[in-house]
Amino acid sequence: MFSRLSEDDAIGTPIESEWLEQVKDLLDEVYLKEREKYLKNFQVYGFKYDQEMVFIISFLNNNEPHVAPSTLFLSSEPKKVKKDSYLKQVVDSAGMILDDMFSKFENESESIFSTEWEDVEVRGEKIFFKISRENVELSIKASIMLAQNPE
Repeated sequence: MFSRLSEDDAIGTPIESEWLEQVKDLLDEVYLKEREKYLKNFQVYGFKYDQEMVFIISFLNNNEPHVAPSTLFLSSEPKKVKKDSYLKQVVDSAGMILDDMFSKFENESESIFSTEWEDVEVRGEKIFFKISRENVELSIKASIMLAQNPE
């Protein structure tokens, strides 16, 4: 579903919630000005697949759920990324991309969204990313509903 490498519609195995909460807390702290300016908050998700890990950060207005969020997807191949440095790489990659995204928010004529995966090198490792308008929470709910009612 969120995988860069798999055509399967499976959601993947969720990453530990403690880890995701740490990342969310860090994002909340670092991007406090942006959160206040745009009246939005972060939601953080992570999923393990056979060949990759996908980390997702949605920047959305919790008070107006009908407004599409800005969602950053990060993908890496765990075999190529050392487990102990993965969190740091993801946070560094997300920070670089989010900084760029927020600077482009100021210039509304510049689109930040793409359906294609791009890559960035962080600490000598390649991390793939894309930015979309997808509401991940709704996508997960829809996937669960479809799995329960396969007709």
